[in-house]
Amino acid sequence: MILYINEEAIEFTLEGGEKAGDIFESVRAFLSESDRLIYSFLIDNEETDPEDISWKNRDIDRIEKIEVAALTEMEYRLTGILTVAEFINFLIHSISENKISGLKDLVDDYPSISDNIPVFVRGEKGVLIKEYLDNLMQRSGLLKSELDNSYRQEFLSEIEKISELVKSAAREIENPLHELENSIKAANLLIPKLADVSLFLQTGKDKEAMDIVISLTEILQKIVGLLSLYNTDNIDIDKLNSILSELVEAFDAGDFILIGDLLEYEITPILSEMADRFEEITKREDE
Repeated sequence: MILYINEEAIEFTLEGGEKAGDIFESVRAFLSESDRLIYSFLIDNEETDPEDISWKNRDIDRIEKIEVAALTEMEYRLTGILTVAEFINFLIHSISENKISGLKDLVDDYPSISDNIPVFVRGEKGVLIKEYLDNLMQRSGLLKSELDNSYRQEFLSEIEKISELVKSAAREIENPLHELENSIKAANLLIPKLADVSLFLQTGKDKEAMDIVISLTEILQKIVGLLSLYNTDNIDIDKLNSILSELVEAFDAGDFILIGDLLEYEITPILSEMADRFEEITKREDE
C-alpha cells in the first residue's frame, strides 16, 4: 500500500494486521505535530464518509493506496467557509432561476452545511450566521417542501446579507490586515454619528439610533477578533462587553443621558485605542 499526503508519497512501516482506521489515526497524529488537519481521506480513489465508519475496518493488505489532503487550521477553515459561500451562491442561483431539481440537492446537503458553519467561522459570528440561516431556511419552507413564492423576494434579500457575512469571514482569514484596516475606517466613519444617537432617541427616531448602535457593536466585535490574530496588547474584552451591556440597559430604560455619556466617554476612546493598535501592527508588519 502507498500512502500519499498532499500528493507526496510517505514512507512508513506496517506492523501487520492494520486496518484503514489505524492508518487514519496515525496520519492524524503525524499531522498534528505540524498543526495540520486531515481534510480528505481517499481509499483507492474513493472518498471516505466521516459518518460511515465501516471503511475503518478495511484490511490494509486489500488497499492499494491512501491519499490524504492535509491543511493547516486556517486553510481548513477558509476552505470550509468558501464551501458555505458556494452553497449559498448555488442556492441563490437556483431560486432566482427557479431550478427545482437543483434546490432538492441543496436542501439535502443543508444539515451538513449548517452544522459546520460554527466550526469554520469561529466565535459568536459563526453562531449568529448559523442561526440566521437556519431561521431563514425554516421560514422559507424549503426544508419541508418547496419555497413559498410569496416569500421569494424577501428570502433572496435576506440570504444576500448572509452571503456577505460569510464572504467577510473568508476575507478575515485571507487578508486579515486589510480587513482590519477596512473595519477601522468604518469605525472612524461611525464616530461622528454616535453623537446623534441620543438626539434620535429624544425625537422618536429609535430605529435610526438602533441601527447606529448595531453597526457599532458589529464593528467593535470584528475589530477585537482581528486584533487578537496579532501579538499586540488587545482591548479589554470584559470591559468592552460590560460597556455594551450597560448601553443596552440604558436603551431599555430610555436613559438618553447615560447613552450619550457611554458613547462619548467610553466607546469613542475604545475606537481610538483600536485605531492605535492597528497603527502599531502596520508599522511592525512594514519592518
